[in-house]
Amino acid sequence: MTNTCRWGLVGAVMMRGAAITVGGIAILMLRELMLAYAAVVIYSGFRLASAPPIGHGQDDDLGGNSIIRTVRTKIQLSLSLSQVKAERRATRTGDGFPKRT
Repeated sequence: MTNTCRWGLVGAVMMRGAAITVGGIAILMLRELMLAYAAVVIYSGFRLASAPPIGHGQDDDLGGNSIIRTVRTKIQLSLSLSQVKAERRATRTGDGFPKRT
């Protein structure tokens, strides 16, 4: 087990290093790639800055999210978020007393 974890960690560090190296070389060779990356970072920064703060009048319901809707069309989900929350509140121990999970 220890040997497997060690090799997994070493492999992850080596792959991350390779990805950083290849990305650095690509940025040095292709200036357009760096400009496109900068545009993505600036766009996502503006979206993040203009988003309302979490917990200030926002619903926990993510049904309107485009990614969630797409996943729901491809994969049949068994429970909605509200059903999961209701199940968490309704959990009971073996002696019949409610237990918060």
